Amino acid sequence: MKRFFLIFAVLPLLLCAPAGAQNRSRNAASRTPKVRFMPQWTPQAQFAGYYAALEKGFYAEEGIDVEIDHINATSRKSSLGHLRSGDVDIAMGQMLQAIVANDGDFSLVNVLQTSQNSGLCCVANFPLPDLKALEGKKVGVWKTGFGEIARMAADEAAVHVEWVPFLSGINLLIAGATDAMLAYSYSELLQYYFATGELDESKILHFSAIGYNYPEDGVYVTEKYLRTHRSEVEKFCRASRRGWEWVAENKEEALQIVKLYTDRYHVVTSDITQRYMLDEILSLQLDKVSARSFAPVNEVLFVEMLTKLRAAGFIQGDVDYNRFFAK
Repeated sequence: MKRFFLIFAVLPLLLCAPAGAQNRSRNAASRTPKVRFMPQWTPQAQFAGYYAALEKGFYAEEGIDVEIDHINATSRKSSLGHLRSGDVDIAMGQMLQAIVANDGDFSLVNVLQTSQNSGLCCVANFPLPDLKALEGKKVGVWKTGFGEIARMAADEAAVHVEWVPFLSGINLLIAGATDAMLAYSYSELLQYYFATGELDESKILHFSAIGYNYPEDGVYVTEKYLRTHRSEVEKFCRASRRGWEWVAENKEEALQIVKLYTDRYHVVTSDITQRYMLDEILSLQLDKVSARSFAPVNEVLFVEMLTKLRAAGFIQGDVDYNRFFAK
């Protein structure tokens, strides 16, 4: 009898404890800052570091609740465009695009630079020893941007090109609708190889090899968001950097995480494509001494980029180096 009495006496306490714990858990969850992040494109290995930071719990350990919102494959608005609209809090973008945006009324701040090199190239159906070979040719360029380097290079070399906008893929080049197209070493270049069965280096011009090795991928926020959410931004960057470092040491597991995202969003791809992309992305993160670097570009290179953007008509004014990079 005493035994049953103890059970009934303790039972209310047992029933109440989980409720209290659940309330505390809900309250804690409600206090966890929500951060909406947008990569530049649909799910792929280019964004493996952020996927890893989320799936391995690095963001959670920093005390932030990160939601990764991918851009739509048919969207004509870039990730930085979504940042401008307030659709997301933090976005990936390319440095040249961000500089151009800052020349207007949109104040962006680079809070993490993941790329130290450019993977942009031009692929043609004919030998391409230099830019002069593109004189009078039709060259495909993405509708959402990413062609600033090529346009600056053509302008500086006084090469007249007919730029033909496209959304994605290599169909225009394969069909002969363009003579050449811009491509990235980690993406369209592999697609071209799969489609043609060849990768003739004589028909590929790498812009990094002709004086335009400008860092690309970085993480951006608005000045206002940084002022009001600096803690969340710092935590996001710390965990993201940790995610990329983990990916570099655990590539096979990282590729499995990437596959979770490509499957979830029904992205048509292959293991070999994602493995090749990840290797290229990781190589673009290496600095001149082959160390993985997340440092912003130095001021001398930044001024060079500004000068060439201005000469090509992309910007009219100036962009302050010290305001562009978070301190």
